[in-house]
Amino acid sequence: MNNTRRISVVSVFLISLVAVPAFAQDVGFYSNKLYDFSFNAPMDWKYYENYLWFGTNYQVILFPSKYDLSIESPHTYVKFENIAESKIPVLNAQEIEKYELEYLRTNLPDAKIIYSDVKSTSWGWIYSVEFVVSMNIPFVGKGEFHEEDKKFYFRNRESYLVGYSSQEQHYQRYYTVFLGMLETLKIKEIDTIATPPTLIPSLSKDTKNSGDGGCLIATATYGTELSPQVQQLRELRDNVLLQTESGSAFMSGFNELYYSFSPTIADWERQNPIFKETVKIVITPLLTSLSILNYVDMDSEEEVLGYGISLILLNLGMYIVAPVGIGLFLSSRKSKNS
Repeated sequence: MNNTRRISVVSVFLISLVAVPAFAQDVGFYSNKLYDFSFNAPMDWKYYENYLWFGTNYQVILFPSKYDLSIESPHTYVKFENIAESKIPVLNAQEIEKYELEYLRTNLPDAKIIYSDVKSTSWGWIYSVEFVVSMNIPFVGKGEFHEEDKKFYFRNRESYLVGYSSQEQHYQRYYTVFLGMLETLKIKEIDTIATPPTLIPSLSKDTKNSGDGGCLIATATYGTELSPQVQQLRELRDNVLLQTESGSAFMSGFNELYYSFSPTIADWERQNPIFKETVKIVITPLLTSLSILNYVDMDSEEEVLGYGISLILLNLGMYIVAPVGIGLFLSSRKSKNS
């Protein structure tokens, strides 16, 4: 679905007419020797190979047998690409994420990004994104669509996009098929995901100790990973805290605590707009205090510890000492007046 908005509805319809293969095959274990990847999928799913769909060629696209393949049917897919030098000048985590997010903003400006992140590996990078987008295009599809993609970038500038897309109402029903596909996926004989990706809403639990996790509460509060507030937190984590041993140790301990409750808070925010606004009011002073770190130099362990302890004390004052003090003051005033 990432590439479906580039061409006109008429072109899409015509391409759909000429691109459908004569028949689909059962899946089970799938292996593609030409592009050197394999994975497991259910036997009751079908697949097409080298499938030209909405202007994009997929090496394989899979869907449940009970459906005809369409935008509105649940489907998973693998797309191979040689990355031109002009697309991503430098292959590193920052350039890859910048390129992918700009691509989404350009081609799906109305998409709500739930999660976006890049992880480094010994052989390259894994870019992950999850988003929801509404669509109402004649002959193509209408409704709210949910998509999750993982893109495996190899250092030789090859990439494999592995994704899952479905209408929102069917998304959870077939999501385990996508997880199983990722769990068994091998590209160039590499086990791309060594452990099953057990997910808490929009975020893998195994990221909480790596420093690569997203800020679930801030993302749910401000609606997107692209908000300035969320970007500020990511930059503070990646460019400041994780650059020192004390900052990395702090993030490790903080993540253990934070990811024990943040998925629940984020879910409540999505379900209750009033609660979401309350959280926004509560966390705004915290984010404002953290912005101070953008204007100071922290080039040593001592400076990180000094500023970190100062900020902790500042926030303890704002969130605990000040409210308690105000409460005691009002209580004493009330006692005197009575």
